[in-house]
Amino acid sequence: MTSPDAPGPWWVQWAWKDGISGATSFRSKELAEERAEHIRKTAKASRREVNVTVEYVERPDTSSN
Repeated sequence: MTSPDAPGPWWVQWAWKDGISGATSFRSKELAEERAEHIRKTAKASRREVNVTVEYVERPDTSSN
């Protein structure tokens, strides 16, 4: 189950309209949201369009192995 307060990995993914894209992970949702907002502000300042998403990716449970 996904918990909004769960410890990482939180992924920020972005794709600029010119075809450049990327992704990076953070251990907290707060840091991921800050990075996403920075990307959005950069896009606005440079008058470029960007699609930015923040999502939690669950880690597989490996404790039983």
